[in-house]
Amino acid sequence: MSGELKRNPGFPNMAGKPDIDDALAAELEAAGIEVHRFAYRKDPKHEVSTEVIGSLHGWKFERAWYYWRCEGPGIELAAAERLHASHGREVRVAGHCGHPSPREWYKGLAVDSYHVDTPAGLKALADTIRALVDRAAAPAPAEAVPEQVAKARAAAIQAVYHFADVAQREKSVHVRSDDYARADQAAIDAISRLAKAVQPPPTDAEAVRRAALEEALAVLQRMKDTRIDGGGPWYVLDTAQDNIRSLSTQPPAEGK
Repeated sequence: MSGELKRNPGFPNMAGKPDIDDALAAELEAAGIEVHRFAYRKDPKHEVSTEVIGSLHGWKFERAWYYWRCEGPGIELAAAERLHASHGREVRVAGHCGHPSPREWYKGLAVDSYHVDTPAGLKALADTIRALVDRAAAPAPAEAVPEQVAKARAAAIQAVYHFADVAQREKSVHVRSDDYARADQAAIDAISRLAKAVQPPPTDAEAVRRAALEEALAVLQRMKDTRIDGGGPWYVLDTAQDNIRSLSTQPPAEGK
């Protein structure tokens, strides 16, 4: 039919099939999505029995019978509409088989859920996520970042990466060690200090203030990306992220 998108070759049906972990990992890797393996997730009673799960900048990828379920922080409307224009029949908004547009289904809000039926569609979604994150993470000029923000940022990144190392070592352990708990709390505390540091005095330019806020959000997202196994107090990180975002909509505080 003229004007209708051509559908790319789809994923194979993996429902009820054994020994599929390597094949599913390869599907994720082909799209540039990080692969994680958790033995406890493998259950023959599930539609697809696999220990494989994917993650990318806070997005989670789980295999269903012939598609990937993808959920994450959200894709802004303009980017989601471009993705829909090129791959809307195989990257299905909210998993809808009727292929509604992002604007139609989410009423202008960010798209946080897709069902993806093809390798080409999965790569297109991953590329869209990476492009948005890369754009947001473009660093501010070094001279524009206030000293207290730079120090808080460095400390937060160090704490987050230490937590990531500990979490990686213990990713298949059900009972967390004291090292995990200490690294977890240290990272949350460091992020909290960074969130406070991004409120510069009123003499600083608004552009500097917003750049510092973006730094805080980027570091916090790195922290959340290490939690693919669901461990730790998610609500603390979600609340911190909401609080930092709210600062970007408020004018700088008046000097006393």
